[in-house]
Amino acid sequence: RKANLIRAEIDEAILNRFDRMISRTGTAIVAVKNGACQNCFMHLSTGFHALVKQGKDVYLCENCGKFIIDIDE
Repeated sequence: RKANLIRAEIDEAILNRFDRMISRTGTAIVAVKNGACQNCFMHLSTGFHALVKQGKDVYLCENCGKFIIDIDE
């Protein structure tokens, strides 16, 4: 399965956190829209938001701990 191939490439600590979130809440990855996490609706700091927008690493919301991705164009 493709999912297993992808999972094999992900750091184990990140994967474990992802799996725990999915099992507890059903959601692990949420969008950042207009600078705010769409799970807890807290605004990210300007510097942190700039890093998330670059998308070069894995980021967690500073407030709720969900994995976040920026969807603003």
